[in-house]
Amino acid sequence: MANLVIRKSSLRRAGSIFFRILLVLVLVEIGLRMSGLIHLKAQDKMTFSVPGGEDEVRVMVLGDSMTYGGLDSWPMQLNQILDEKGKKKYRIFTKAEGGETSTQALVSLKREIDSIDPDVVITMLGIDDYWGGKEEGVVSRFFNSLRIVKVGKAAVGSIRNSLSSGLADASEQDALEYAEQLINENDWENAFRVLNETRENDPNNPAVYLYLSRVYSGRGDIQNSIAMLEETLRIDPDNQQALYFFGMIFQQAKEYGSAIPYFERLIVLNNSLSRPMVDLGYAYFSQHDYKRSYEIYAKALQLDPNSPDALVGVMQTGTLLKKDEEVIAAGVHFEELSRLKNNSDWEKIAYRFLALAYEHLNDPWNSTYYYEKAIQNGLDVPVYHLQVGKEYLKMGNHALAEKHFRRSVEQAPDFSEARFYLAQSLEKNKNYGGAEPLFKSLMGTEQENYALSLLVMLYDDSGQEQKTKELLQSLEREKQILVLRGAGMRYLERDNQAKAGEYLSMMEKVQDSFINPLTKKNYQEIQRVLDQRNIPLVAVQYPTLHVDGLKVMFDDSDNVIFVDSENVFDGKGFEEVFRDHDFGTFGHLTPEGNRLVAENVAQIILDME
Repeated sequence: MANLVIRKSSLRRAGSIFFRILLVLVLVEIGLRMSGLIHLKAQDKMTFSVPGGEDEVRVMVLGDSMTYGGLDSWPMQLNQILDEKGKKKYRIFTKAEGGETSTQALVSLKREIDSIDPDVVITMLGIDDYWGGKEEGVVSRFFNSLRIVKVGKAAVGSIRNSLSSGLADASEQDALEYAEQLINENDWENAFRVLNETRENDPNNPAVYLYLSRVYSGRGDIQNSIAMLEETLRIDPDNQQALYFFGMIFQQAKEYGSAIPYFERLIVLNNSLSRPMVDLGYAYFSQHDYKRSYEIYAKALQLDPNSPDALVGVMQTGTLLKKDEEVIAAGVHFEELSRLKNNSDWEKIAYRFLALAYEHLNDPWNSTYYYEKAIQNGLDVPVYHLQVGKEYLKMGNHALAEKHFRRSVEQAPDFSEARFYLAQSLEKNKNYGGAEPLFKSLMGTEQENYALSLLVMLYDDSGQEQKTKELLQSLEREKQILVLRGAGMRYLERDNQAKAGEYLSMMEKVQDSFINPLTKKNYQEIQRVLDQRNIPLVAVQYPTLHVDGLKVMFDDSDNVIFVDSENVFDGKGFEEVFRDHDFGTFGHLTPEGNRLVAENVAQIILDME
């Protein structure tokens, strides 16, 4: 009985402690959200953001890997076309990632719609629902929304760092110098005592509050740490250290849009510092504004030509923007710098970007040279063997290509893309016995549809007609359509018109609309969210697919503008507009393919002016 009473008492105490902790977290969360509102108001007053005017049209684009990318992506090319032909100023906000499902896009829309405030929303969604579409749970929605989760961890990591070189005030008071020494020794209590005494004597000294923010951070008191930074900026709105710390807090919390104004303000005050420029370049990069990111990194590099971060930033953004000559110049310098510093890690990075730049320039001789150098110097990993294998294929060196594909598969048997290329290599050399099991091993991977199409063709080309029939009969209707069309298009690439016509005719006989219930549900929820705000939805169908397959996603499509992409590529060869066959009937777009999609969508948007 006594033990029971003790257990009940312990449970009550535990419950009381849990409730108090929860209450503290709630209060901190409220405080952080209020703090965020204060920051937004302050930013408005300091003209940190550029609000949309009456002549500006804000366009939000939701998509997956078919939409994601640099300046060659269709949303970015759409922006260029609209700026050239439109009567108004357009701003495109692309919210897309590789593998993005319609569920994730819906979450992104609800999270970003108020901050972006779009005039129109464009979607190209649904293909990835076959692999990863799930509804977001209540718990994940709650924790993803907590500001304390995002900002709290970031503040601890960023403010603890010592003051960046070049930002420190040259004339620190003795007490502040002593306080900094104590902070660097993690002696928070004595540092707090010294700073409080200094604050009593000089309550309007911004440096005191700046140091106090570091002390509070060291003690784990994030709310007071942020409050001290706010007090620093209240007294001295141009305090460079506080601006930098605030920028880093948001940067570490991955709230890059909030970090940018602080870095921008700091650079306006002092444009001789490369470090804040590098951090600003990274923030823009994380916002997918690669052009602005490149410009900032290039300025940082002018200030410090030997800055490793600036060099990597120029190479990274330059690669996305296809500024291949600039990437090569930065890569060569970074390679030289890595040798001077005897830094093998830097050397690998240089080889990687140099290989990519030469690959973009369609120079397989130099790209294979740098890929081989990367492999020889520690990057003996599957992805590099795959890439150099692809480059050897361009050169027509099938022996070396197959060698690297095999090496990639040996290193990573589960690397489906490597198995896929090895299977293709074997199939081209009529090694059907070696290719068949590899194609079969790709079931359940991203390459499944294309692998099935090639497997059908392998059976056909090797005279195994019964296996062709059995394979097709084993597939569900929608999968049959994808596989038959993929085989037909592949035969067209091989200039075998007879076989292409045979498989495309078979496809037409089994073709019918297929509705993914989750995709339909998410599209209708997207429509509901936009209808509440009177925002038009422009739904773009994937290339080569009939628009009717998109229209059936909506029970009431009166307020939806559909864009048919089925015939956009008429007269173009597959390789001109697609980089791969990842989705069976179509694949990721080349710059030319993206341009044609952008032109098709642009006409719809311009008609809405």
